[in-house]
Amino acid sequence: MALMSSREPLLVNEVAFYDVGVGFVALLVGIFVGGILYARLGMKRAVLLSLILMAVSNLSFAALASIAGRFLTGTTVGALIDAIGYVNFYLLTTLVALPGVILFWFMIRSGLADLSIGSAGREDR
Repeated sequence: MALMSSREPLLVNEVAFYDVGVGFVALLVGIFVGGILYARLGMKRAVLLSLILMAVSNLSFAALASIAGRFLTGTTVGALIDAIGYVNFYLLTTLVALPGVILFWFMIRSGLADLSIGSAGREDR
Protein backbone atom coordinates (compact mmCIF):
# COMPACT_ATOMS: atom_id res chain seq x y z
CA MET A 1 0.00 0.00 0.00
CA ALA A 2 1.44 3.32 -1.08
CA LEU A 3 1.65 6.39 1.08
CA MET A 4 -1.14 8.82 0.34
CA SER A 5 -1.38 12.58 0.42
CA SER A 6 -3.60 14.21 3.03
CA ARG A 7 -6.34 14.78 0.42
CA GLU A 8 -6.95 11.11 -0.33
CA PRO A 9 -9.25 9.35 2.15
CA LEU A 10 -8.20 6.01 3.57
CA LEU A 11 -10.18 3.05 2.38
CA VAL A 12 -11.84 0.84 4.99
CA ASN A 13 -9.58 -2.12 4.19
CA GLU A 14 -6.48 0.09 4.50
CA VAL A 15 -7.60 1.35 7.91
CA ALA A 16 -8.30 -2.22 9.01
CA PHE A 17 -4.89 -3.39 7.79
CA TYR A 18 -2.95 -0.75 9.69
CA ASP A 19 -5.15 -0.66 12.77
CA VAL A 20 -5.77 -4.38 13.24
CA GLY A 21 -2.90 -6.02 11.38
CA VAL A 22 0.08 -3.80 12.11
CA GLY A 23 -1.33 -2.66 15.47
CA PHE A 24 -1.79 -6.22 16.70
CA VAL A 25 1.73 -7.25 15.70
CA ALA A 26 3.10 -4.14 17.44
CA LEU A 27 1.09 -5.06 20.55
CA LEU A 28 2.56 -8.57 20.64
CA VAL A 29 6.11 -7.28 20.12
CA GLY A 30 5.55 -4.72 22.88
CA ILE A 31 4.31 -7.37 25.30
CA PHE A 32 7.35 -9.54 24.55
CA VAL A 33 9.85 -6.69 24.92
CA GLY A 34 8.06 -5.43 28.04
CA GLY A 35 8.33 -8.86 29.63
CA ILE A 36 12.05 -8.99 28.95
CA LEU A 37 12.55 -5.48 30.37
CA TYR A 38 10.50 -6.36 33.45
CA ALA A 39 12.58 -9.50 34.04
CA ARG A 40 15.91 -7.71 33.60
CA LEU A 41 15.24 -4.27 35.08
CA GLY A 42 12.48 -4.90 37.60
CA MET A 43 9.08 -3.25 37.69
CA LYS A 44 10.04 0.30 38.66
CA ARG A 45 12.85 0.75 36.13
CA ALA A 46 10.83 -0.91 33.36
CA VAL A 47 7.84 1.38 34.00
CA LEU A 48 10.07 4.47 34.12
CA LEU A 49 11.72 3.48 30.85
CA SER A 50 8.30 2.91 29.28
CA LEU A 51 7.09 6.34 30.38
CA ILE A 52 10.19 8.00 28.93
CA LEU A 53 9.83 6.10 25.65
CA MET A 54 6.18 7.16 25.36
CA ALA A 55 7.21 10.81 25.66
CA VAL A 56 10.05 10.31 23.15
CA SER A 57 7.69 8.65 20.66
CA ASN A 58 5.38 11.66 20.81
CA LEU A 59 8.37 13.93 20.21
CA SER A 60 9.33 11.83 17.18
CA PHE A 61 5.79 12.24 15.81
CA ALA A 62 6.23 16.01 16.19
CA ALA A 63 9.44 15.79 14.16
CA LEU A 64 7.70 13.70 11.50
CA ALA A 65 4.81 16.12 11.33
CA SER A 66 7.17 19.08 10.92
CA ILE A 67 8.81 17.36 7.96
CA ALA A 68 5.88 15.80 6.16
CA GLY A 69 2.64 16.70 7.94
CA ARG A 70 -0.16 14.20 7.55
CA PHE A 71 1.54 12.56 4.59
CA LEU A 72 3.59 10.32 6.90
CA THR A 73 1.79 10.42 10.23
CA GLY A 74 -1.67 9.61 8.88
CA THR A 75 -3.48 10.25 12.15
CA THR A 76 -6.56 12.33 12.74
CA VAL A 77 -7.68 13.86 15.99
CA GLY A 78 -10.13 16.36 14.66
CA ALA A 79 -10.62 19.90 15.74
CA LEU A 80 -7.55 20.07 17.99
CA ILE A 81 -5.13 19.30 15.16
CA ASP A 82 -7.04 21.64 12.86
CA ALA A 83 -6.69 24.38 15.46
CA ILE A 84 -3.03 23.97 16.45
CA GLY A 85 -1.46 21.86 13.69
CA TYR A 86 0.31 18.50 13.80
CA VAL A 87 3.65 19.68 15.13
CA ASN A 88 2.10 21.56 18.02
CA PHE A 89 -0.27 18.66 18.74
CA TYR A 90 2.60 16.18 19.13
CA LEU A 91 4.64 18.69 21.12
CA LEU A 92 1.60 19.09 23.38
CA THR A 93 1.29 15.31 23.87
CA THR A 94 5.00 15.18 24.75
CA LEU A 95 4.54 17.97 27.27
CA VAL A 96 1.50 16.25 28.76
CA ALA A 97 3.52 13.02 29.22
CA LEU A 98 6.33 14.69 31.18
CA PRO A 99 4.50 15.16 34.52
CA GLY A 100 3.85 11.41 34.67
CA VAL A 101 7.52 10.66 34.03
CA ILE A 102 8.63 13.17 36.67
CA LEU A 103 6.04 11.97 39.19
CA PHE A 104 7.03 8.32 38.79
CA TRP A 105 10.74 9.20 39.04
CA PHE A 106 9.98 11.10 42.26
CA MET A 107 8.01 8.10 43.56
CA ILE A 108 10.98 5.81 42.92
CA ARG A 109 13.46 8.19 44.57
CA SER A 110 11.30 8.78 47.66
CA GLY A 111 10.28 5.14 48.15
CA LEU A 112 6.60 5.79 47.41
CA ALA A 113 6.72 3.41 44.45
CA ASP A 114 7.68 0.57 46.77
CA LEU A 115 4.81 1.39 49.09
CA SER A 116 2.29 1.65 46.25
CA ILE A 117 3.18 -1.64 44.53
CA GLY A 118 3.60 -3.63 47.72
CA SER A 119 4.88 -7.12 46.97
CA ALA A 120 3.98 -7.06 43.25
CA GLY A 121 6.96 -8.03 41.13
CA ARG A 122 8.87 -9.64 43.97
CA GLU A 123 9.55 -13.29 44.44
CA ASP A 124 8.58 -14.76 47.78
CA ARG A 125 11.49 -16.66 49.25
